Amino acid sequence: LLHQVHGVTVDNSVSFVVNGANDAPVLTTPTAVLVDDTVAYNTFSAYTGTFASTDVDLNDTKAFTVTGSAANTATGAAYAAFNKMVVDTLGTLYFSSSTGAYRFEFSASAVNALTATATNTFAVTVTDSQSGTAGKNLVVTVANAVVGVGLQHSGEGARGARAWGRSACLIG
Repeated sequence: LLHQVHGVTVDNSVSFVVNGANDAPVLTTPTAVLVDDTVAYNTFSAYTGTFASTDVDLNDTKAFTVTGSAANTATGAAYAAFNKMVVDTLGTLYFSSSTGAYRFEFSASAVNALTATATNTFAVTVTDSQSGTAGKNLVVTVANAVVGVGLQHSGEGARGARAWGRSACLIG
């Protein structure tokens, strides 16, 4: 910093000390997974996505975890990118702890056995290399059509008597 005092140029130095602080990562809420189960036996395609996270700290690495996860034991090309998995009542969530990529596969037998709508929530956490964390939930819902039995009038019989039969109807 240069300035003049009574015709004399004076050179003063100014120092700044910047103490950095770790800013926690920000985890975007994952898009909810919603499928409709009908009265017929259904199969469901795998649902894929990526847990998205940002961090203003330069050079921070991040790791993703899901409560209840364990090492991925599935084999095959579809599972090669995932090192973790969580098995729950509606299916299995596979994910990469380093990239956040995930795949949810519904258990067709479990979903088709449902008698009501079911929702499961996976608690997702991202942790940066400075131990900052953020969490959001991945919500998986199966909207279920429950089969009920009702009576349906089928009209007059051959002898003039009314005939009643059973038929399935959708409730809900």
